Amino acid sequence: MNAIRTCLATSALLVLPAMMQPSQAHPAHAAPGMAAAPVAAQLAPPAAAQPVAFVAPARIVEGPRQALGRGQAFTWVGLDAAGMPISLGIGLTQAALAGLPDEMVGFNLALPAQARALGYDHVGLDWAPRGHEPPGVYDRPHFDIHFYRVSAAALERIVPEDPDYEAKLAREPSADLVPPGFVGCTAVCHAWARTGSLPTRPS
Repeated sequence: MNAIRTCLATSALLVLPAMMQPSQAHPAHAAPGMAAAPVAAQLAPPAAAQPVAFVAPARIVEGPRQALGRGQAFTWVGLDAAGMPISLGIGLTQAALAGLPDEMVGFNLALPAQARALGYDHVGLDWAPRGHEPPGVYDRPHFDIHFYRVSAAALERIVPEDPDYEAKLAREPSADLVPPGFVGCTAVCHAWARTGSLPTRPS
């Protein structure tokens, strides 16, 4: 199928087609026309979540498709021969990269039911035509891809009006869950969250 796929894997990394060179940007920030480099899912402590030999899924189940540009975006789950999920990701048809809007737009992509076994609820896909902070890193046109373990409704409840909003926002993840070199944003990057960046690896 003529589509771009990017993945998060549980026990294996899906290999991108040779025609699609990995971006040098953060794995969740793919520039238009380039597929993001695959990354391992954080389902276990880093020491136990190191990528192993590639295991091709026996079957791929797609989620509902949504219009994007002149094409479509969708999620997918890779299953092994026993029907167990071993990877998940998103796909973009080639036409999705044409006719993208000139303003930031984002939407939620539903995952196939099999993704529940991996602990994921849905995927957020955002198009940032002018990028965002920090300067020199993510300030170029790109997609933001977020794999959520909570529902879209739960995200909607994360609002500045919450008396504990600032305290919750200030929470830092355990050091063993932060990749080397990553730093937190100096400001809220989205209406509901802070994200990290790798300053030494510009988009």
